[in-house]
Formats: sequence, structure tokens, C-alpha cells
Amino acid sequence: MESLWLLTVFLVPLVFFDRDYAKSEAIIAYVEVPKIALLRLLAGAMAVIWLVEWGIRGRFPLWAASEPGTPCLKPSLWKSRLANYLRDRPDRWLTLAVGFFLATTFLSTVLSGSFRVSLWGEIPGQDGYASYTVAAYVLLFGVIATHLKTRSQLWRFLSAIAAMGVLVGSYAVLQHYGHDFFDLSESTGGRTTAFMGNTIFAAAVLLMTITITLTAAVVALLNLPEKGGTRLGKVGRSMLAMAIVEISALALAVQLLGLTFTFGRGAWLGTILAMVVLVGLAALYGGQRVTGRLAMVLGLAAVVALAL
Repeated sequence: MESLWLLTVFLVPLVFFDRDYAKSEAIIAYVEVPKIALLRLLAGAMAVIWLVEWGIRGRFPLWAASEPGTPCLKPSLWKSRLANYLRDRPDRWLTLAVGFFLATTFLSTVLSGSFRVSLWGEIPGQDGYASYTVAAYVLLFGVIATHLKTRSQLWRFLSAIAAMGVLVGSYAVLQHYGHDFFDLSESTGGRTTAFMGNTIFAAAVLLMTITITLTAAVVALLNLPEKGGTRLGKVGRSMLAMAIVEISALALAVQLLGLTFTFGRGAWLGTILAMVVLVGLAALYGGQRVTGRLAMVLGLAAVVALAL
């Protein structure tokens, strides 16, 4: 399942067809259709494996919740149990929010005036807010939230997103300078579209990957071997830290440049806000050590981007 979710976050934003592969109502169907098809395919594969996993364990989670005498079947205990559930682990607020979003999507589909359109989308193979597509996103979230348990898994996840962001940013830069060798540019007044067919979509992807790339860089620096626990020695450890900072700053600078050439003001404001929040959280919870490393990578990336 980890291989599948890594493929999803890495390949879905990058995949595309040849511009003349198929004709559709949407102009950017050649980049939109393969992304949705791959997302649904990989989400379906994860769903099958998850069901097999539940079967190996001998029971499905909902079966235990439906047994007589289970507190879940007593409405009088719902409020206290929910409060305890959220108090034990505050990150469960995110799970609750996703569950609420899925419930509202399901309700709007059931009560829709056009059930077929709500379920599959106006054009089933294309992107949109169809319940099928939303369910694929929620399933991806559920698999990652329940199976990402180790620091090495987290590192691979962050690295996959960062690598995807570098490729998107790099191609956006190449497009800006007229090197669109995949012929993916659309008429957007000189604004780059990368692999998305839409400048706003490209900017939105880079907004997310920039934040995660910076986070991955800080995670890598914080996980360097401690003194005395490695054969690298003081000089080797310093050189490794310097290499991580330089590679991370270059990767971040490429994405910042790609975002610049989309000319997306909304995405730029979102990126600035994300950076402010990230630095604030680092200062609040990580202390001077985390904040210093974050500021070092971000500062070097900004210098490189501005210089270019």
C-alpha cells in the first residue's frame, strides 16, 4: 500500500497524454483525464488491498462497532466519547473534518436533482467534484493516515512529494523560456501551466510542494547522526549538513521560480501565509534549533531564486 500511495502522490500530478490522443469537451482533457484515471485506479487498488488486510485480521472494523452492547450504539455516550477521542490525540480533528466532508458529499449526492451527475460527474472521465473522485481522495487520506506509522515512511512520503514538486517547478521554468518539449502550454498570456494545463492548478500544486519540501529539508537536517554515534566525524557531519542544505535550497528555489512564472497572486499569497505559519509553528514547538535550520534553507533558496 505504501508503494501505491507514493506512486499516487508522485505520478498523478505528472501524467499526461499526447495533445491529439483524444478529443473531448474540455480543452485540457489530455492532462486531466489521465490524472483522474490514474487516481481512481490506484485508489481502487489500495481499497482492494485494505479489504484483504481486514479479511486477514478476521473482522471488519464496523462489525465490532455494531455488536450488541457496544458504546457506539448508545447515543447518550456519543458526546463524551467524541470529547475523549479528540482529547487523546488532537490530530484526530483532521480525521473528523475529512469524515464530515465525506458525509456532506454523500448527503448532497443522495439528495441531488441529478444523481448520476453528482455520482460520476458531468463527464465521468474528467476532474470535478463527483462523489467518485471525492471518495478516491478520502480513501487515499484514510490509507495514509492509518498506515504511515514510522519516521522512515514519513521521510519517503515527504521526499516523493518534494521530488514531484521539483519536476513540476522545473518544467514550469522551461516553459517560461520557451522549452516546452512536451507541448503542454495553453494560451494563458505567457503564464506557465507545467503538467496541469491550467496556470492556477500548477500554482496550487507548487504552493503545496514548496511547503512540504521545506519541511522535508528540516526533517533531514534534524535526523543527522549525532556526534559520537557515527563514523562521519565532525567534518563529515558538517559536510553532509551543508550538502542537504544546498540540495534542499536548490530544489526549493526551482519551485519558487516555477510559482513565480505562473503569475498566480492567490498562490503567492498562500505560499507566504504558509511560510509564516510554518516558521511560527517551528518557533513555538521546535525551538531555536528547528527555526534556525528552517530559516537557513528558506533564506538560501530565496537568495538563489532572486539571483536567477
